Amino acid sequence: MNDTQVRPTTHQLDDRLEIHELLSRYYVAVDEHDADAWVALWTEEGVFDSGYLHLEGRAQLHQFMAGHDVQTRHLVTNIRTEVRGDRALAESYMLVVPRVGKPEVVATANCRSELLKVDGRWKLARHTYKPDPSFVPPSSPSG
Repeated sequence: MNDTQVRPTTHQLDDRLEIHELLSRYYVAVDEHDADAWVALWTEEGVFDSGYLHLEGRAQLHQFMAGHDVQTRHLVTNIRTEVRGDRALAESYMLVVPRVGKPEVVATANCRSELLKVDGRWKLARHTYKPDPSFVPPSSPSG
Protein backbone atom coordinates (compact mmCIF):
# COMPACT_ATOMS: atom_id res chain seq x y z
CA MET A 1 0.00 0.00 0.00
CA ASN A 2 1.46 3.38 -0.92
CA ASP A 3 0.90 6.78 0.69
CA THR A 4 -1.93 7.73 -1.70
CA GLN A 5 -4.05 4.70 -0.81
CA VAL A 6 -6.37 4.86 2.16
CA ARG A 7 -7.04 1.83 4.29
CA PRO A 8 -10.73 0.98 4.55
CA THR A 9 -12.28 1.48 7.96
CA THR A 10 -13.63 -1.42 9.96
CA HIS A 11 -17.15 -0.19 9.13
CA GLN A 12 -16.35 -0.22 5.38
CA LEU A 13 -14.91 -3.71 5.67
CA ASP A 14 -18.06 -4.86 7.50
CA ASP A 15 -20.18 -3.41 4.68
CA ARG A 16 -18.08 -5.14 2.04
CA LEU A 17 -18.28 -8.46 3.87
CA GLU A 18 -22.06 -8.16 4.20
CA ILE A 19 -22.34 -7.44 0.46
CA HIS A 20 -20.16 -10.45 -0.38
CA GLU A 21 -22.35 -12.62 1.86
CA LEU A 22 -25.49 -11.23 0.20
CA LEU A 23 -24.18 -12.19 -3.24
CA SER A 24 -23.33 -15.68 -2.00
CA ARG A 25 -26.83 -16.09 -0.53
CA TYR A 26 -28.29 -14.79 -3.82
CA TYR A 27 -26.76 -17.58 -5.90
CA VAL A 28 -27.34 -20.32 -3.31
CA ALA A 29 -31.04 -19.34 -3.27
CA VAL A 30 -31.11 -19.57 -7.09
CA ASP A 31 -29.55 -23.04 -7.03
CA GLU A 32 -31.81 -24.24 -4.22
CA HIS A 33 -34.94 -22.84 -5.92
CA ASP A 34 -35.71 -20.81 -2.78
CA ALA A 35 -37.81 -17.92 -4.09
CA ASP A 36 -38.56 -16.55 -0.62
CA ALA A 37 -34.89 -16.39 0.40
CA TRP A 38 -33.93 -14.85 -2.95
CA VAL A 39 -36.62 -12.17 -2.87
CA ALA A 40 -35.73 -11.28 0.74
CA LEU A 41 -32.38 -9.98 -0.58
CA TRP A 42 -34.10 -7.25 -2.65
CA THR A 43 -35.58 -3.85 -1.94
CA GLU A 44 -39.34 -3.56 -2.48
CA GLU A 45 -38.77 -1.97 -5.91
CA GLY A 46 -35.81 -4.16 -6.86
CA VAL A 47 -34.96 -4.51 -10.57
CA PHE A 48 -33.40 -7.52 -12.29
CA ASP A 49 -32.21 -6.93 -15.85
CA SER A 50 -30.43 -9.40 -18.10
CA GLY A 51 -31.08 -7.80 -21.47
CA TYR A 52 -33.57 -10.53 -22.33
CA LEU A 53 -35.48 -10.47 -19.03
CA HIS A 54 -36.56 -7.39 -17.08
CA LEU A 55 -38.29 -7.73 -13.70
CA GLU A 56 -39.41 -4.97 -11.33
CA GLY A 57 -40.64 -5.30 -7.77
CA ARG A 58 -40.76 -8.23 -5.39
CA ALA A 59 -43.94 -9.73 -6.90
CA GLN A 60 -42.34 -10.13 -10.35
CA LEU A 61 -39.07 -11.29 -8.83
CA HIS A 62 -40.84 -13.94 -6.76
CA GLN A 63 -42.96 -15.15 -9.67
CA PHE A 64 -39.84 -15.56 -11.81
CA MET A 65 -37.79 -17.37 -9.18
CA ALA A 66 -40.67 -19.65 -8.19
CA GLY A 67 -40.70 -20.95 -11.77
CA HIS A 68 -36.93 -20.93 -12.25
CA ASP A 69 -35.88 -24.56 -11.79
CA VAL A 70 -32.20 -24.98 -12.61
CA GLN A 71 -29.93 -27.96 -12.05
CA THR A 72 -26.78 -25.90 -11.72
CA ARG A 73 -24.37 -24.25 -9.34
CA HIS A 74 -23.81 -20.52 -9.75
CA LEU A 75 -20.37 -19.35 -8.62
CA VAL A 76 -19.72 -15.67 -7.95
CA THR A 77 -16.11 -14.51 -8.23
CA ASN A 78 -13.91 -11.41 -8.41
CA ILE A 79 -16.32 -9.30 -6.36
CA ARG A 80 -15.35 -5.64 -6.34
CA THR A 81 -17.30 -3.31 -4.06
CA GLU A 82 -17.53 0.41 -3.64
CA VAL A 83 -19.48 1.67 -0.63
CA ARG A 84 -20.60 5.27 -0.33
CA GLY A 85 -22.75 5.80 2.70
CA ASP A 86 -26.04 3.91 2.29
CA ARG A 87 -25.37 3.08 -1.36
CA ALA A 88 -23.01 0.53 -2.81
CA LEU A 89 -21.96 -0.92 -6.14
CA ALA A 90 -20.69 -4.47 -6.50
CA GLU A 91 -19.31 -5.86 -9.74
CA SER A 92 -18.56 -9.54 -10.16
CA TYR A 93 -18.20 -12.46 -12.50
CA MET A 94 -20.64 -15.33 -12.41
CA LEU A 95 -19.95 -18.86 -13.66
CA VAL A 96 -22.48 -21.66 -14.01
CA VAL A 97 -21.63 -25.35 -13.77
CA PRO A 98 -24.00 -28.36 -13.86
CA ARG A 99 -24.89 -30.17 -10.63
CA VAL A 100 -24.49 -33.57 -12.27
CA GLY A 101 -22.24 -34.85 -14.99
CA LYS A 102 -18.96 -33.35 -16.04
CA PRO A 103 -18.22 -30.13 -14.09
CA GLU A 104 -17.65 -27.83 -17.04
CA VAL A 105 -18.55 -24.15 -17.25
CA VAL A 106 -21.83 -23.79 -19.14
CA ALA A 107 -22.20 -20.01 -18.87
CA THR A 108 -20.37 -16.92 -17.68
CA ALA A 109 -21.51 -13.37 -17.12
CA ASN A 110 -20.57 -9.96 -15.80
CA CYS A 111 -22.84 -8.77 -13.01
CA ARG A 112 -23.41 -5.29 -11.66
CA SER A 113 -25.33 -4.93 -8.41
CA GLU A 114 -26.56 -1.63 -7.04
CA LEU A 115 -27.36 -1.90 -3.36
CA LEU A 116 -29.08 0.23 -0.74
CA LYS A 117 -28.86 -0.02 3.02
CA VAL A 118 -32.41 -0.52 4.30
CA ASP A 119 -33.02 -0.70 8.06
CA GLY A 120 -29.31 -1.32 8.60
CA ARG A 121 -29.05 -4.19 6.07
CA TRP A 122 -27.82 -4.22 2.47
CA LYS A 123 -30.45 -5.03 -0.16
CA LEU A 124 -30.29 -5.31 -3.93
CA ALA A 125 -31.87 -2.33 -5.66
CA ARG A 126 -30.82 -3.37 -9.16
CA HIS A 127 -28.96 -6.39 -10.46
CA THR A 128 -27.78 -6.34 -14.04
CA TYR A 129 -26.72 -9.67 -15.44
CA LYS A 130 -24.86 -9.48 -18.75
CA PRO A 131 -24.19 -12.94 -20.20
CA ASP A 132 -20.98 -13.33 -22.13
CA PRO A 133 -21.42 -13.79 -25.90
CA SER A 134 -20.69 -17.52 -25.59
CA PHE A 135 -24.01 -18.00 -23.77
CA VAL A 136 -27.40 -17.36 -25.34
CA PRO A 137 -30.35 -18.46 -23.22
CA PRO A 138 -32.75 -20.88 -24.94
CA SER A 139 -35.69 -18.49 -24.48
CA SER A 140 -33.98 -15.55 -26.23
CA PRO A 141 -34.87 -14.68 -29.85
CA SER A 142 -31.48 -15.89 -31.09
CA GLY A 143 -31.36 -19.00 -28.89
